[in-house]
Amino acid sequence: MSYFRSLMQERVSPVLDSTFGEVVRVKGMRQRANFPAERDPERPIVEAVAIFTDRAALWGGAAPDNIGKRRVPFQREQGGAPSPEVITSTPQFSFAYPAPLLKRGDLILRCEEGTVWSVTGVYPDKVARALVTVSEAGLASQADFS
Repeated sequence: MSYFRSLMQERVSPVLDSTFGEVVRVKGMRQRANFPAERDPERPIVEAVAIFTDRAALWGGAAPDNIGKRRVPFQREQGGAPSPEVITSTPQFSFAYPAPLLKRGDLILRCEEGTVWSVTGVYPDKVARALVTVSEAGLASQADFS
C-alpha cells in the first residue's frame, strides 16, 4: 500500500465520515435466476457509516465539441433527430475501507430517512474509499433490517 493511500485511510476518511457520514444498514441478498431476490443467510446485516451523494447528470441532448466548445446535438442515428436532454441523478454511497462486503442486488437502508437502495455496482475510488452506485428500491420498515 502506498504512503498516500495509507495517509488517506488513516487521516482523511475518518474526518469525511464524521463530517458527512450517516449510519446505514447493509442487507446481503441472494440473486436467483427467474425468482425474486431473497435474503442471504450467510451474510448478516451490517451497520456501517457511509456518505450518500445524489449528483445531477445530463443524458443526451447537446454537448460541447472538443475543438470550438460549441454545443453540438447528439444524434440517435446517422441523420436522425437529436435526442432530448434528460436530467437525472446518479446516487451513490461512499464507504471507507474496510468497506462491508457488497454485491450487486444487496440492499442499503439509510437509517435517518428510511429509504432503501439497491446496489448496482461496487468500485474502488482509486484513493481510499469504495464507491457504490445504487438505484432507489423504495421505503422499508426497520423490521426488515433487524
